[in-house]
Amino acid sequence: MSTQTELNGLINLFSSIARTALGQHVYFKESPLLQYNRDANERIKLSVRGNEEERRVIQIGENTSFANGKNGRERIDIDGAFSSIKSLQLDVIDGLRASIKQLAVENQKIQKERADFRLSVEKLRNDFENDYSSSLSTLRNIEKFVDEKITSSNELLQNQITNLQQSFLYKLNAFEENTINTIQSEQSRLGSELTKLTGRVDSVKLSSGSFESGLDIAFL
Repeated sequence: MSTQTELNGLINLFSSIARTALGQHVYFKESPLLQYNRDANERIKLSVRGNEEERRVIQIGENTSFANGKNGRERIDIDGAFSSIKSLQLDVIDGLRASIKQLAVENQKIQKERADFRLSVEKLRNDFENDYSSSLSTLRNIEKFVDEKITSSNELLQNQITNLQQSFLYKLNAFEENTINTIQSEQSRLGSELTKLTGRVDSVKLSSGSFESGLDIAFL
């Protein structure tokens, strides 16, 4: 097992131990606050930096200890914790198996729900198609009714327009005829008046001519 694999397998266990022993949270390997290396005796050392005054080191191996920068070096024995790793692994495996079984049950439920959902969707689609066909038929009937009404209204309107045109032409012709008759009558009346006036003018001219002739004779 490689160093990286060993560290990854033990990091969660010793992080909880370190939290208890050191009184602070231990960061994972991605954090710049956590460093690890092997010494000459193949012991893994985890270095956890706190504030500027402290440097604490967890040493994992035959003699497990941690160093405190303030209080000096103290030793704690966690070698017995290795025996709990196997138990922890078994618990994890059992938990995973139980989770897998539960997931299988949930998957079956999901598959059934999906099948029921497909049936519901199919039923809705069939109902929609039936309703659509019925609605389409109703819509076509409405369109036909509206077309008939529009055609009938157009015919009625056209007849009314034709009647109005004929009535207007009749009234226009009557007005034109009355106007022509009135103009002709007025022209005739004016002609008679003009004739009368012309006769009077001629009579006055004749009278004036006789009077002038009489004056000429008198002067002679």
